[in-house]
This record gives sequence, C-alpha cells and structure tokens, in this order.
Amino acid sequence: MALNLNHPPNRIGVFGASGSGKTTLAAKYAANARARVRAFYDPELEWCRRFNVRPAGSPETFAAGLAAGLVCFNPEGMFPDFESGLAYFCETVFEAALQLRGPILVGVDELQDYVKPGWMPPELKQIMQRGRRREIDLLMIGQTPAELGPKVRTQLESVFVFQFSEANALDWAGGYGFDPDAVQALGPHRWLWRDRWGKTAAG
Repeated sequence: MALNLNHPPNRIGVFGASGSGKTTLAAKYAANARARVRAFYDPELEWCRRFNVRPAGSPETFAAGLAAGLVCFNPEGMFPDFESGLAYFCETVFEAALQLRGPILVGVDELQDYVKPGWMPPELKQIMQRGRRREIDLLMIGQTPAELGPKVRTQLESVFVFQFSEANALDWAGGYGFDPDAVQALGPHRWLWRDRWGKTAAG
C-alpha cells in the first residue's frame, strides 16, 4: 500500500484516576470508531474481555487478528517484560499497516507504565509522529497525563478527561484548554472532552 498523505491525524487521549471510567469510555469509542482494523496492547487481558476475543500471543495469531480486523496482543510467553512487548506490538502494527487497508486504530492502556517524563518508547513515538501516513489512529489511556509532557499534549487532536485531584494532572489539563476546577469537580464516570480546535462536549 502506498503512503496516504491525506489521512487526517487522529490521536486521542483518555485520562483520569483509577476507576473513573476511562477504559469503559475508550472501549465504547473504539467499538464505534471508523476503523477497519483495531489493535490493542493487552497485557492485562482487559480488551480481550471487553471485546470477547482470545488474546493473540504469537506472531501467527497476531497476524491473523490483524487480517481479521481485531487483535488484542498479550506479550506473556513471548517477552520477559511488558516494555519489550509494547515495542514489538507497535513495530508490528506500524509495518503491517503498509499492507493493511486502513484506517487502523491502535490502543494502548495504562500509558503511565511505559511513558516517562520527557521520554516515550521510540516504537510508540513512531506511531504518534509517523502513523498518520499509514492510516494509523492512536488511542492512549492513562492515569497521569502530566508524565506525557507538553510536547505530546500538543500532538493530541482530542482529549477526554475524567476526575483528577493531582496538581500536575490539573495543570496538564489546563494546558490543553480545560477548566481545572471543572475537571476536579467531575463526578464518578463523568467526563469532559475537548479538541485542539476548541470544540467541547461532556458526558
């Protein structure tokens, strides 16, 4: 497949405290997204349960899931740690995108386990910065958006936020245009949404 220079960038962040409802919302978004292929990094088997599919745990089952349009990759059995598994997952999807018909939605949950202040795994960074040309959209879910830093924040086309109380997280949300007081006042499973052009929604 030739690179698609016209595919619009679509990088979505879903952030909130543990138990706030962010993964439930992310799953609903993923189920309704305009994507031919959905690929989730799934070391906790969370996405397998939500989509009622068996985990992919080998190159063969990974490739079969991509071809079928839905894959939840579990790295146990192939890699000694989740970080190595994430690198493999991202690189595999990035390379496979040249042959797959997009769009492809890539989901990574518990982002704070992999991204550190000022640093992102290069394979994930590659998807964020270059995935658009391969029709890859990116859905990132995490508890501590401040660890992503301002450089990542400026690349997100839209953000969902759930309730936060930590000052750093509220500052991060404020930098994206949210009212920190409104974020802090959110009730359980309530969210605010904003895109980089200033459109807003709540639910």
